[in-house]
Amino acid sequence: MDYNLLMSVLINASRLGCRYISLSGGEPFLVYDLLEIASKTCDQRSMYCAVVTNGWWAKNKSVCVDKLSALYGVSSISISWDPWHAEYVPVDRIRTLITIAKKLKKNVDVSGCYTKEINKEESINWMIDSLGRDVCEGIEVHAQPVVNRGAAIENILPEVLPKYELWSGGCRAASNPVVLPDGVVFACCGASQDIKGISFLKLGNLTDETLFDIHKRADNNYALHILRYFGPEILLTNGYENILTALYNKDVFRNCNICSTICSDNLLIQHMKTIVSNQWLIQKIDSLRANEF
Repeated sequence: MDYNLLMSVLINASRLGCRYISLSGGEPFLVYDLLEIASKTCDQRSMYCAVVTNGWWAKNKSVCVDKLSALYGVSSISISWDPWHAEYVPVDRIRTLITIAKKLKKNVDVSGCYTKEINKEESINWMIDSLGRDVCEGIEVHAQPVVNRGAAIENILPEVLPKYELWSGGCRAASNPVVLPDGVVFACCGASQDIKGISFLKLGNLTDETLFDIHKRADNNYALHILRYFGPEILLTNGYENILTALYNKDVFRNCNICSTICSDNLLIQHMKTIVSNQWLIQKIDSLRANEF
């Protein structure tokens, strides 16, 4: 991300009341100078800062101490590591990174992926056994299903992809907006970035307008608020439940499939607008939002 764009996002997000920033990628440690600047800015503005990394850079204790100590504004390190990462990042680097991060009082977790061939429990046990139970003491080790995005599309057969675990109620991803390096802002950290063309989840571009403008428009986006409080299923009620049933019955399914399906069909987009204009829903959302403050 361009330096000026990064600073603009962090400063204006802080002014809008944001208190949590997650720096991801790609790999943030490939642009360590920007990472250091972001860490310092978040610290100055009392924003909790987390970084997602695969730990490739953690070659020894000295490197880990130097790099992590300088990132005093980073409170949390989330390490991506599993059997696929292990082909490229030696386990000793991850052990070293965890050990030093814990000594520096940073929150640490290890996040991996699983498929139908290696289920969730097996994946977590593999990570803990590989890293060592003493190393993993006091940290969270968790796994999520491989998503059919990015490299997984070319390298993993669809039939071994598990269904995404569904959650009841609102969509957590819809409360975590994303700013991409080119300035495009999406309303959620899920697969909304895969949706082509115009989408109610694509909020704007910071090369054309300010974060304040985008935030104001998002504030009036009741389709987004429905996702946050009730989940995407409600957008296909009152006549399109058959589409929901078909999606749920697919071998590879996640909540993001609902949003993708709606945004790819003009008829469904119009139906969504009808649902969103429901006065009872609007009043309910306004009431829920009022109770947040």
